[in-house]
Amino acid sequence: MKKIALLLTVLTLSFTKVNAQITFVKTYTIPGSVSDGFSIVEDIAGGYLFTGISTDTITYISNTFLAKCDPLGMVNWVKNYDTSFFFPSMKRFVNGDLLIAGGQSIMKLDNLGNVIWSKRISGISFIAEEGFIITSDGGVAISTYLQVQADCSLQLIRLDSSGNVLWSKETPLSSNSIGSNKIIETF
Repeated sequence: MKKIALLLTVLTLSFTKVNAQITFVKTYTIPGSVSDGFSIVEDIAGGYLFTGISTDTITYISNTFLAKCDPLGMVNWVKNYDTSFFFPSMKRFVNGDLLIAGGQSIMKLDNLGNVIWSKRISGISFIAEEGFIITSDGGVAISTYLQVQADCSLQLIRLDSSGNVLWSKETPLSSNSIGSNKIIETF
């Protein structure tokens, strides 16, 4: 009898209709440029913050941008940054500050898009979306790899809350070991 009740519950749940509602669908364009969005987070004051790359169609100069829109998708502001990011990803600190990373660059911004600090970390290959985290003490941990010809190494880099390098560790790897460089914080 318990098996039949469980089966009926599962069947009932699997046929329950889900009513999702789309709030808005928007296309954002920057005149005279080709733009790509890469990452989005909810804004602490409501709405959304999204980041990407905008390339001028005449000069081919690329900038990273951060835009804020309200809960209905209307753009409140857009800020451009000279810091070069490759596939920028964004994460949020508990206090509302933002962390954008990609390529060899990482930048901390306040919730209004003002730069708190910006770093370029030379000697690494690429900071991927899952290759950086905000640590419990407000710092940053980065996992990346470096490949020079046949030699590969996994690199772990720890930054304090001001973006200063606390330590950097490197571990040799075989080229077959290179894959995802996801990092998590342990307790």
